[in-house]
Amino acid sequence: MANTAQIARDRIGYHRGPGRLAPVPALRAADDRGDIRLIRNEAMQEALGGRTWIGALVNATGCPHDDVSVQIRFHDQDGRIVGAPVTGHAARLRPGAALHLQARLPSAAVGLWIHLLGWAIDGQKVALGPFRRRSFGSIQT
Repeated sequence: MANTAQIARDRIGYHRGPGRLAPVPALRAADDRGDIRLIRNEAMQEALGGRTWIGALVNATGCPHDDVSVQIRFHDQDGRIVGAPVTGHAARLRPGAALHLQARLPSAAVGLWIHLLGWAIDGQKVALGPFRRRSFGSIQT
């Protein structure tokens, strides 16, 4: 988990306005709420020996986000991508609402990587990613 005093450059985003695509650096303090935050990131052991990942992203703003989509990849201890990507979508994510995700984990997976996160506000599309890689149990605080 990041130190709350630490300032982390987690992502570079792109704001797509009418007829333009402009980079928007997203420098955020670790305790900054952000727009959509990872609030659950757990690897659960199954009775038969496999593992399942359970995650959730929440709209931490005061306004609804439309057309929310996420692509998550899992990585091994060397940072290599393992398994198939996990995708999620919500037509609308109201303030405080969560997008819940679940996937069976590849045996070598030790963490996740939010590869792409996108949404629209008032018709303006936002696409962010890739974010920094996180170990299981690590969330955005």
